[in-house]
Amino acid sequence: MQKFDEINEINELLYNSMRFRNSQEFIKFIEYLGKLRNYSFYNAMLVHIQNPSVTFFGTPKFLREKFKRIVKPDAKPYIALKPFGPIMIVYDLADTTGDKSVDEVLETLKKIDSNSVKGKIADEVLWEIIHNVEQYNIKIHRKFLEKFFDGYIQSTTNGQMYVALNRSLNNEAMFVTIMHELAHLMLGHLGDFELLTRNKKGELKQNCLIKSRKINKDFAELEAETVSYLISRKCLLTPPSASYLANFIKSEDMIKLLNFDLLIKTTDKITSLFFDKDLFLRILSLNSDKTLFD
Repeated sequence: MQKFDEINEINELLYNSMRFRNSQEFIKFIEYLGKLRNYSFYNAMLVHIQNPSVTFFGTPKFLREKFKRIVKPDAKPYIALKPFGPIMIVYDLADTTGDKSVDEVLETLKKIDSNSVKGKIADEVLWEIIHNVEQYNIKIHRKFLEKFFDGYIQSTTNGQMYVALNRSLNNEAMFVTIMHELAHLMLGHLGDFELLTRNKKGELKQNCLIKSRKINKDFAELEAETVSYLISRKCLLTPPSASYLANFIKSEDMIKLLNFDLLIKTTDKITSLFFDKDLFLRILSLNSDKTLFD
């Protein structure tokens, strides 16, 4: 497992805060990240570091256009990373005014989540995700597997990765399983791997180099399940509960050693590689009001 002196500055800040030193706080943190889809998970983590009591945040423009909220003059600003730019300033929903109370707006957001507990992945959406993944040197196959065995990922002799899915799974379970297995790959659980994609000439080019990380099986499963859960929540699919993650926590020491920075970056990396905005919005439209996240 990684040593503390190898953890980068973001992780040191998290560890120093002591907020994630036990499984209950870790699960609360993951649930918080799962509720915020309008910004990257990394930005959600950055805002949480600055103020763990923030429930929902956005730029003044986002809050004004989506919720008819005006930021108070004395509102505390928070720093987040701007896409294709240095930084942007965001504000807590609690530091805004509008026709509705903050609690009423939060209740509206809560109802959106409550109505999408089961979630839905249409056939064409699932196959588009599989197609996107297979544009890299990863192949996905459905096959007959034992009950309670959702799938697995392994390397092949020709340098590809092979993902097997249990044919008995429904579309939603297949989606979650694909994300879980991709997390194993992208987190370095399967050793060094060159993620390749084809250019316009059909030539294979390196997209990124995944470095091997030597960790035990329980720790690897906790990492992969955390990433899978976050991606599922971003798509308004809800695995039974974030408390399901507790099944993978064998001791409180595991939480102390988690590399949160790596998990968040891996989550955002998977969504940027294998989803485009149109696909993401189509998934949201199956489960909720996509206009909230346009």
